[in-house]
Amino acid sequence: MTTMTERPIVFVGSSLPITEARDLFPEFEVYPPIRAGDLRVLDRRPAIVAVIDGLFFMAASISCFEIMPLLKDGVQVLGGASMGALRAVELRSYGMHGLGRVYKWYLNGWLEDESAVAVAVHPDTFTSMSIPLVNVYYVLRLLQRHPGWRAEWTRCIKRTARSIYFAERTGDALRSALNGRLPDDAGTLLVEYLLDPAKDLKRLDAMAVLEEGRRLWLANGDSNGNGS
Repeated sequence: MTTMTERPIVFVGSSLPITEARDLFPEFEVYPPIRAGDLRVLDRRPAIVAVIDGLFFMAASISCFEIMPLLKDGVQVLGGASMGALRAVELRSYGMHGLGRVYKWYLNGWLEDESAVAVAVHPDTFTSMSIPLVNVYYVLRLLQRHPGWRAEWTRCIKRTARSIYFAERTGDALRSALNGRLPDDAGTLLVEYLLDPAKDLKRLDAMAVLEEGRRLWLANGDSNGNGS
């Protein structure tokens, strides 16, 4: 059984930049997006591991079989936002704890396509360079409450966003593809929403995972006499 004497670990990068994760959550030891083999080469066994981002195409993806030994050893494994949400759904019955809207969408079957969370990432910083479909779906739900927004615009945007390759789905690409298909002000509003960090679903879910990890860390630290 593990104890709370080791700092928690998070794998992140595209949903929330590594530098921001380190600044906002200093309790965590921050690693780039997870890939196959990363858990096997850790030099320690932390009590909390948060899986948020993972590599899909640049390297082999982390498998459920690599996460299961942590769960069997009593490590609290959290997941959400992106790769973490996918693996949390698959390992829910084994004890992996999923958080956030993306996780819930996959869990209840509203989402099935794993590419809905895929983005192009910067090769050095791993920050996102494109817009994932889950973010498009989320802002469309917000825009449905905007005065004057029309349901046919939502349908048009969904079809258009899905037609653009994930690595090329930028704000400019969406605006160009939607040109002539809906009013200019609707396209402009869509891109404004998509580029607003406060409406970035993957970022919001990543923050929820890290906040839960912090809560668990502090709660167990206090109970063990290690809290501040």
